[in-house]
Amino acid sequence: MLGSFSRAEMLSTSINTTSSSMWLEFISNSENTSKGFELIKCEDPGIPQFGYKVHDEGHFAGSSVSFNCDPGYTLRGSRVLVCLTGERRAWDQPLPVCVAECGGTIRGESSGRILSPGYPTPYDHNLNCIWTIEAEAGCTIGLHFLVFHTEEFHDVLRIWDGPVENGILLKEISGSRLPSDVHSTFNSVILQFNTDFFTSKQGFAIQFSVSTATSCNDPGIPQNGSRSGDSKEAGDSIIFQCDPGYTLQGEAKISCVQIENRFFWQPDPPSCIAPCGGILTGPAGVILSPRYPEPYPPGKECDWKLTVSSDYVIALVFNIFNLEPGYDFLHIYDGPSSLSPLIGSFYGSQLPNRIESSSNNLFLAFRSDASVSNAGFVIDYTGNLLAIAWTDQPTQWSTLEPPPFKSGYLAV
Repeated sequence: MLGSFSRAEMLSTSINTTSSSMWLEFISNSENTSKGFELIKCEDPGIPQFGYKVHDEGHFAGSSVSFNCDPGYTLRGSRVLVCLTGERRAWDQPLPVCVAECGGTIRGESSGRILSPGYPTPYDHNLNCIWTIEAEAGCTIGLHFLVFHTEEFHDVLRIWDGPVENGILLKEISGSRLPSDVHSTFNSVILQFNTDFFTSKQGFAIQFSVSTATSCNDPGIPQNGSRSGDSKEAGDSIIFQCDPGYTLQGEAKISCVQIENRFFWQPDPPSCIAPCGGILTGPAGVILSPRYPEPYPPGKECDWKLTVSSDYVIALVFNIFNLEPGYDFLHIYDGPSSLSPLIGSFYGSQLPNRIESSSNNLFLAFRSDASVSNAGFVIDYTGNLLAIAWTDQPTQWSTLEPPPFKSGYLAV
């Protein structure tokens, strides 16, 4: 038995059981009566949004409830609420809230989450948020993107490898495309998020994890490219190449280097991009709008000059074509420059017909305005052998598509 009470002996008294149940027995006699008693509890305080209860002792006088937040959120307010004693039951503090902060420092955690300020609601304007993740010496930090949606080109997340004073920029990202994983080579990572004064988007949710460094991180395979080699030990090398139409940004060969307990690739892994223009001299190839398969950027002026062997002509076949009608154009000239005869100016989403040059040169000029961007284009080009046929009159010549060899055709 925990106790026997009468009169006003229980006022302001707390009784705790040793188990999860309690038996209360009330006995009255046949003589005098009184006001009796009432066990008054504090109301349920609720649970913070993006949080949870850690411990709940019940809501009687003197009992407490404690809270914590989901990964990535910071608790604002008191972590522990106590039910007050007295005639009126109330909690000694208001319910705390869980907030996605603008920046912060995380030390010694094996995993966790970084959220844009206010997530999942849109972030504010004019932010400059800096998060620092620090692990033990000899460890590296991996970042995995769960959600990413910012205003492209204007609201930018930059990720730095190493301490602030001499960090290496690992990635600079914006837009709505979910980025690939990022891995540090130092035991610390800096994330810096800057927003402008205009449009706000949902933001981002990034999972981080800490691991012990024993080899170089997987450099991945560049989008629109391939690689040969998989070993990531110190001294190993990997070679990269791009798909047709794309240009390698960086060195084709990288090697794993170890300095003390830090492993890293030297030089940095390359990427494959669709360039804005170029000089193409191969017998066949692919022409892509800049940044394809992403929409082409606004305000671009890109020129391609195609040249094949002197005894060949050039054929263009359009596989994909989508330019903003009336504002973004692809001009095609029959010759080596924009001074050559204009074959046509193309826009919209209708695939142009096959085009063939009259010589071994073609010039393509792409122009986009400062506003809307569409999917762009994918064009195959091939060099075709120039064939000449003669008629009954030896002085009358005409160019033809190269047919199967037949008497009466001369390749020149």
